[in-house]
Amino acid sequence: MPLRCNRFYLYAALALVAGYAWVIINITNYEKTKTSSAVPCLFKTVTGIPCPSCGSTRTVLSLIKGDFHQATEYNPVGFFLTLVLVISPLWIIFDITSGRTSLLNFYKRAENFLKRRPVTAVFLLIIMAIWVRNIIKGF
Repeated sequence: MPLRCNRFYLYAALALVAGYAWVIINITNYEKTKTSSAVPCLFKTVTGIPCPSCGSTRTVLSLIKGDFHQATEYNPVGFFLTLVLVISPLWIIFDITSGRTSLLNFYKRAENFLKRRPVTAVFLLIIMAIWVRNIIKGF
């Protein structure tokens, strides 16, 4: 694999390690304190307003516990994060063992798709809607 590919897979693996570490820290913290997050959202701490991703950690933790109903009460972004945490390690292992770059190719296609103005506008509207929902729900 070219150097650029190696960097992509290294960064993706590091991001996954950070994601799994965050989940483990929060699971451990929840077992000890029965609170849903070890570290509060920095944006919310500074502004007093929940960010668009507030509730995502609680969604992931609810999904791990199998509580799908509770997961839907939190942030829909957490469903996407859970999907990424489950699929990405398998995809990275597949690409490394097969010598392919299918994850990198998918990432490039997704990035190009999201760069289209209409897609970006819809994506931003969805994020804004989630943000308004978070503010209304008081996350």
